[in-house]
Amino acid sequence: MFGCWRAAALWAAAVLILAPGLSAAQARAVTIDDLMTMSSFGEASLSPDGQWGVYERRDGWAMSSRFDLSYWSGWTTSELWVFGLSDRGPPQRLLDASEGRGHVLGPWSPSGRRLLIYRLQGDRFEAGVVDMQDRSVRWTGLTPNLSATGATAAWADDETLVLAVLDDLGLPWLMRQYSPSASVSARWRRMAEGRTRTSTVVDTHDGVAGSDQAAQAARLVSWSVQSGEFRRLADGRVLDFSMAPDGARIAVLTAGASVPLSPEAPLVQSAFPVRSRLSVVTLSSGKVVTPIQPLDIAPHLLSWRKDGGAVLVWSRRDDQTWAAGGLTAVSAHNGQVTRYLHDGLQPLVVGEAIDLLHGVRATWLGADPILYARTQDGRFDWWRLGGDRPKKLTAGLATTPATFSGADTDGLTFVADGAVWRLALSGTTVRLGPDQAVSAAGMATGKQVLRQRLNAPEPRDWSPVQTGRGDLAILTSDGAEKTLGDPIAAAPDRLYAVSRSAAIISRSDRGATALWLLRAGGERQLDVVNLNMTSRSSATIVTVSHLDRYGRRTHSLLYLPPETPTSQIKGVVVSGYPGAPSAGRGFQWDDFVVGVNPLVIASAGYAWLQAAAPDNPAPAGPADGYRESLDLAIAAARQSQPDLPWDRLALFGHSFGGYGALKVATETPRYRSIIASSAGTNFFSKWGEFSPIERADPQQGLSLLDRMGWVEVGQGGIGAPPWRAPQAYRDASLVLNADRIQTPVLLITGDRDFVSMSEPEQMFSALHRQAKAARLITYWGEGHFLWSPANQRDLYAQILGWLAETLDPSSVAGPPGGPPRSTSRPP
Repeated sequence: MFGCWRAAALWAAAVLILAPGLSAAQARAVTIDDLMTMSSFGEASLSPDGQWGVYERRDGWAMSSRFDLSYWSGWTTSELWVFGLSDRGPPQRLLDASEGRGHVLGPWSPSGRRLLIYRLQGDRFEAGVVDMQDRSVRWTGLTPNLSATGATAAWADDETLVLAVLDDLGLPWLMRQYSPSASVSARWRRMAEGRTRTSTVVDTHDGVAGSDQAAQAARLVSWSVQSGEFRRLADGRVLDFSMAPDGARIAVLTAGASVPLSPEAPLVQSAFPVRSRLSVVTLSSGKVVTPIQPLDIAPHLLSWRKDGGAVLVWSRRDDQTWAAGGLTAVSAHNGQVTRYLHDGLQPLVVGEAIDLLHGVRATWLGADPILYARTQDGRFDWWRLGGDRPKKLTAGLATTPATFSGADTDGLTFVADGAVWRLALSGTTVRLGPDQAVSAAGMATGKQVLRQRLNAPEPRDWSPVQTGRGDLAILTSDGAEKTLGDPIAAAPDRLYAVSRSAAIISRSDRGATALWLLRAGGERQLDVVNLNMTSRSSATIVTVSHLDRYGRRTHSLLYLPPETPTSQIKGVVVSGYPGAPSAGRGFQWDDFVVGVNPLVIASAGYAWLQAAAPDNPAPAGPADGYRESLDLAIAAARQSQPDLPWDRLALFGHSFGGYGALKVATETPRYRSIIASSAGTNFFSKWGEFSPIERADPQQGLSLLDRMGWVEVGQGGIGAPPWRAPQAYRDASLVLNADRIQTPVLLITGDRDFVSMSEPEQMFSALHRQAKAARLITYWGEGHFLWSPANQRDLYAQILGWLAETLDPSSVAGPPGGPPRSTSRPP
């Protein structure tokens, strides 16, 4: 870690390096190894008492100690660094060096005296509490549960911590769900020994599928910082929990029975698989209150009234759909249930349903609930419920905010129409602050579950905003504005943490990133990483504006090789994703795991066109109209850059984009090369095939809805099971249309991918049977994305080798040098 003075000096050197005049001889093109060795800042936070800031600093991905935990493998290199807000000293390690690495942030205690942290070391994940007075850490001995839908930890007060924990001392299922090899290899060993059974058993009856083995359970406990003792608050499988504002009670959702699948009802791909039951636990006494009538509680809404007397949820009876349910308040004192009439208001957009990915947005305004909803044919607004009819609160706004930036006893604050507004308890809306336009300054945090992002406004009477000048500012409920940082400095690239008087932000240039503390009237650089990246040259990114196939203005992105004359560009790789209305923000330097980074491909001499490809509102089949969208993007890019080698086109796609690439190959010979990664090819098998995780550990959740729902009502869009629409399944199964493919095809798969490797294998076999050019690469131990650095290097080498073979001016019908190679068997 650099001291503050040294970090500043190095960053100043970086500015000089970045100045105009850097010659091509001094710079070299960026490579995948550069990206995998880049350090990064994880998350950061400011203590509630305004004394401390803490941030995560992680080494490059390739330095992780293991790569079988998907995203969480990067946590193994994480260190925590602390700095004082009022002094100018350099950041220091939060923990003694003897604690090693693998530490990440949890929440602060209410006063800021203590900080919850987690450590990931080996096969152990554990919670610990740091006392900020002497920076000592006390490890709890408990394994916190990580959940995609529920909370992990909350402080009741400075002395009491509530955690969802696992009974075993291993790793949470969320971390190891893409690594089923341990359970599979254990069964292989037992089979070789011949003494114990190795079977897994799954049953289905009355629309419920399940395993004969119990799932990993998560119970809720309170842990005393002083004594180190814990007390059980809720047993069974805890799905989510939310602490009351005063810390006296906690609302808990636990798993009930599985939800049966109706043979006739429409499928919801991401449907919540189990009933969710609510209870309210008083921490001091352990008293448990449940609703006086059985309720199934939807995920993503568990909102406490300010006085702690009631919890707001979206509920239904067990025999109802979520759409037939409604907002419900459950008394924390006696379980009394209050249902609110919403008069036909719809809380989700057309085509969405309440599930693991979509939830109702609602909160309290004083004693009344308010709901974010739309009329049948109208726009979304916030509506106050509790009277005879819902009352619209945001009618006077041109746009309605989906979330609030703050909540306190006097009302809610939000950002809309370029201003900060105050929604008072009376229901009146007042504009705050100056006349200049502002936008919401959102924080990026990976540890917040969807409920916290949708329905957990911060308990504050101020809002962080970005001004028209690019400054970060605080607007308070009385309309006062306070700018954080130097007004003439560059705008933040990312906001990590913010309080009423300070913020932690980063600024980046070509991969070099500096972390800054902003305060009123000044800035302080804390740390800097990746200064070596300033000597790397990268692609020039050109925004190509054009009309999509519905006549709407959109944009695609064209990556041009650095320091390369147009005449020497080797070819153009076109990429897209069916349903993407634009090319988005473009790839960044640290985007290399979840997809192929165009910056690396461009550095090898190829242009890359990231094409916009919007969905058809009523598609005739999966990826319908995708070729037309690509053609429009290519035409616009060709008009912008006419001298590129447009006669040497390759088409790349991953996942549904890989399916789209293969579908285009059945429709046109325009492309000289096709690269399809994790691409489905057979809808008949995709519909009912288990994922590798479900095969290995069916007790953790046998949710066949994911595959069936994807095919029937998701991106597949068939609308029926195979026996009701066999022709539609046949038409969508590209392996049955392989006779139409004339272009050389590179297929990439992994044996742990939920898009089963059997599907690209079938396509490879179909092309082989017709003596057509194809290559199949299987990455063993990998899933939908590649995590191993060795496999990442090989992936780019394989893609670049394939492009060289198929886009070389002398190639016509396939890769030269004999028959295609297959690397589909492990060494």
